[in-house]
Amino acid sequence: REMPDSSGLRFLGLLVIRPETGNREMPDQQAELRLGVIGTGCIGMEHIRNALLLPSVRVVAIADPHEPSRQTALAELQHAGVREVIALERDSEMLQLSDVDAVLVCTPNDTHHAVMRQVLASGKHCLVEKPLCTLISHCAETVALARQPGGFGGTAPLLWCGMEYRYIPAIARLIQEADQGLIGDLRMLSIREHRFPFLKKVGNWNRTNERTGGTLVEKCVHFFDLMRTVPSPAARPPLSFPGGGVSCFLGVASSARSRGASLRAAGRRSTTRASTATCSTAHT
Repeated sequence: REMPDSSGLRFLGLLVIRPETGNREMPDQQAELRLGVIGTGCIGMEHIRNALLLPSVRVVAIADPHEPSRQTALAELQHAGVREVIALERDSEMLQLSDVDAVLVCTPNDTHHAVMRQVLASGKHCLVEKPLCTLISHCAETVALARQPGGFGGTAPLLWCGMEYRYIPAIARLIQEADQGLIGDLRMLSIREHRFPFLKKVGNWNRTNERTGGTLVEKCVHFFDLMRTVPSPAARPPLSFPGGGVSCFLGVASSARSRGASLRAAGRRSTTRASTATCSTAHT
């Protein structure tokens, strides 16, 4: 439950997998981290702006098939004084660059599976934006590829999935106080988020279930993560299932005497109005 603390990687998210052992290891904190950004739309630009705040990080390459997005990213980098940046249309070309240490995958959700296959074969460190993939089978395949002994071109890079809600100051403090037992025996956790309307993204890809994976994948993945992070491992509920009109079942009770947990998710109902998402879990 320790948070990564490298000055060059702090903004990247949560470490997920390292081949063979799953150990958490960080690169040399004194070394400069040379980043390549795959996807320079809304989220890609957010990561670029964060990277510009870190003295030990340098964006050296960007890739995006959407010309306006590439130009926007180049303008942002040049305004910040970054002059030597390679701008590419295809991410496969970036993955061949020897001076790229790590890549950020910030493409639409439904493209993650195909992009990650190439990234995992490149031997480069990687942060992939949430969700890892939109289908469970694709997630399982990605994890299996990441854990292959001797994979990644013979190297052992880090693979991260960006679950940034863990690092919101108020939530980070909540996790810390829960770990310290300051709130006592945690029996129920309820999360509610009121959101603004959909962000405007290229081609409005974020407004369809087919491309996002649906509300439970696009939005509530943050809530699922926090419900597994805030409680200690021993207190995590063995059963989670959504309600509120969402037809989906998650998890399997380990035994008839297992303690249950319920999760309600009220998803986005309109592409023009603000939305509310609610999740709750309680031991019984």
